[in-house]
Amino acid sequence: MERPKKINTSFLLLVLLFMLTQTAYALSATISYDGLTENVQENITKEENLLIENEKTDSTNYQDTEKNAQAALNTESSTIQASASSNMISFNTEPIPASAVNTDLNDTEIIIEPELNKIIPAPMHTPELTLKPEIKSVEKYVNADKLNVREEPTKESNLVTSITRGNKIAYYETLGEWARITTSTNKNGYVLAQYLVDSADKTIKPVVKYVNADKLNVREKATKDSKLITSITRGDKVTYYEIEGEWARITTWTDKNGYVLAKYLVNSADKVEKTQVSRSTGSKTESSQPLSVEGQTLADKIVAYSKTLLGVPYVWAGYSTKGFDCSGFTKYVFAKFGISLPRSSYAYSSIGTKVSRSELQKGDILLWDTEKNGTVGHVGIYIGDGMFIHASSSKRKVVTRALSTYSEKYLGARRVIK
Repeated sequence: MERPKKINTSFLLLVLLFMLTQTAYALSATISYDGLTENVQENITKEENLLIENEKTDSTNYQDTEKNAQAALNTESSTIQASASSNMISFNTEPIPASAVNTDLNDTEIIIEPELNKIIPAPMHTPELTLKPEIKSVEKYVNADKLNVREEPTKESNLVTSITRGNKIAYYETLGEWARITTSTNKNGYVLAQYLVDSADKTIKPVVKYVNADKLNVREKATKDSKLITSITRGDKVTYYEIEGEWARITTWTDKNGYVLAKYLVNSADKVEKTQVSRSTGSKTESSQPLSVEGQTLADKIVAYSKTLLGVPYVWAGYSTKGFDCSGFTKYVFAKFGISLPRSSYAYSSIGTKVSRSELQKGDILLWDTEKNGTVGHVGIYIGDGMFIHASSSKRKVVTRALSTYSEKYLGARRVIK
């Protein structure tokens, strides 16, 4: 029989010790995990309790806000109801439900619609737009043979169309020298405002006529009983517009508008009948006597004054410092010294006394036959030393010139200074 093997006691003790160590480690880990779990659970519980408290506080605040808003609404509703009652207006005054209350704290105003019995947010403020008032048009008429209509108020702008004399347009406003218009064919654009007039009768193209009567009355209206405006004399130029029965509408050389008997107007200066100059007027056909001392002094003043007008523009039928024609200039200068002269150059052939070219003195009036028809077509004032002063149509202003330059058309001279 075999003998039993001997067990190693030391080995068994080591195994037992290892197992005890593992068991102790496992127990320690379990205890640590349980403690951690307990801590986490405790923290979660605290957070939940805090959230519950906050919700209760928010709920309380919300209810307070709702109550305050309801109270404000009830007060406002009562005020509106009282105001409406005083104005005999009946509103629905049933209590406003809390659900109709806007508690958005961002709203700064509350608007109540009594008829709807609800609250709506205040509308956003929108600035009022300032609209440019509509410009009404007025009727005007074209006073030019051809008037260009431009896209913009400049001469370089594109041409829209052209309109002719007498056309009616709708005028809106003036921009500088331009007028904004609409044509009769509904074209919009700009025209030079100076060529628009207020009535159709002002668009008639004027012509020049001459007075063929010693004295022709200009009336305010086309009747002999009408108010007398002025009188014009033989040879005077007038601007003629139209015939109304036996009357002609005209503008005189002094810019007076009125009516004259049409039969005393002729189309050209050479058709004006010449008249004998009465001896009682003091006019002579013989050569005049030399100027007196007083006459020489007056002549010097006339010449000196005439030179102050050098450079004034030439304007047909002009009789002011804004512009002269030849007879207008001569008449204007002498009128300053109390001497009345005709307005038309044609009539100068019979004024004062005749003076030969060799006897010319300062202040004598020079005559030229510019049309070579035997009648006076141009006048000027002799200023001495072979020079004269006149309103020149070619130079377009008042100038001085040598008498020799006009010798070919020279007709003679007249003296009105004694």
